[in-house]
Amino acid sequence: MWPPSEEFIEKVARHAWKSARGEAVVLVYASDPTVLIMEPKHFAPTRYVTRKVTIKNCNIIVYIGKED
Repeated sequence: MWPPSEEFIEKVARHAWKSARGEAVVLVYASDPTVLIMEPKHFAPTRYVTRKVTIKNCNIIVYIGKED
């Protein structure tokens, strides 16, 4: 699933928003998209797609890595 679709990015953002109940930064790797890492501190050396999604005036930053 590379590159990730805009639909997938929006889905990840919605899940992060529901979990955080507000603004958040979330990291997901395409090699295991079921694991959402909230407020990541470390990133694997791989390619990333980054998007800012706004949900109800809350900014959600989504990072999707190609592989972990």
